[in-house]
Amino acid sequence: MVLYFYSSEMIIREMEKHEISLLEEFLYQAVFVPEGKERPGREILKLPQIQVYIKEFGKETDHCLVACKEDLVIGAVWSRQFPENEIGFGFVDSDTPEIAMSVLQSYRKQGVGTLLLKAMLDRLARNGYRQVSLSVDVLNYAYKMYQKAGFINLGPSGESVTMIKKLFEKITQQIDMKISWITIYVRDMEESLQFYTQILGLEVKRTFSAGPGMEICFMEGNGTDLELICNTEHKDVAYGQDISVGFTVESLDDTIAYLKEKGITRIIGPVSPDPGIRFIFIFDPNGLKIQLAEQKIS
Repeated sequence: MVLYFYSSEMIIREMEKHEISLLEEFLYQAVFVPEGKERPGREILKLPQIQVYIKEFGKETDHCLVACKEDLVIGAVWSRQFPENEIGFGFVDSDTPEIAMSVLQSYRKQGVGTLLLKAMLDRLARNGYRQVSLSVDVLNYAYKMYQKAGFINLGPSGESVTMIKKLFEKITQQIDMKISWITIYVRDMEESLQFYTQILGLEVKRTFSAGPGMEICFMEGNGTDLELICNTEHKDVAYGQDISVGFTVESLDDTIAYLKEKGITRIIGPVSPDPGIRFIFIFDPNGLKIQLAEQKIS
């Protein structure tokens, strides 16, 4: 299972096949109702121009992500490419996917839609789409959210406006890059090496001096190395609370027992935002959060 966002309260993941039927409810929730107006009945979903957004959903070019709190799907964002003879309100051309999105009423204006939108834009960009479109009423509070995300007005479409966002311009030459190492500044090299070798089981690849008072150590990270830098003149290292380095483990329960045997008592979790993953946080000697996760591949 691919997770596009997770926290202790919510995750964003791909919609599963058995959940496709939920799109009917989220399509209904996506119908904008101006303040003071009465919401239309669900028969509106039978209109051909509305039904196209979910009709026979699940094609190769259909994409959907959902936001979940515990076992409840609270929001969904999906995209479709429409043929010219069966188009959505935000249709631009048959190569441009159109996005639809909604969040359950009680979870709106809490940032869920913003996270869903970002995750979908990232997903579409990775799939090679150059742009994406949508249709929104300018009175809808989501209109400003789309503007902040980089969507621009393309033109009116009835009572709404069609918006478009460029995901990337065509690149003439692809640059082949990969993450090779992560750098961590440490207060004490010996203490840090003891943690990463004896607790996390990493192996030292090489160490060297980079000048007076500057020691560097590279550790084997199974594809992505860990670089430790210790500067004796600048030992006041600090990490943001939202930064962590993650490792996967085969058994989280065995890992927790092992850590306790090693005297590691500051353990946050376990946290299981989704049946496919469980994780804990511990801290290295410098205060950096280390995430240890057990993933179940479905």
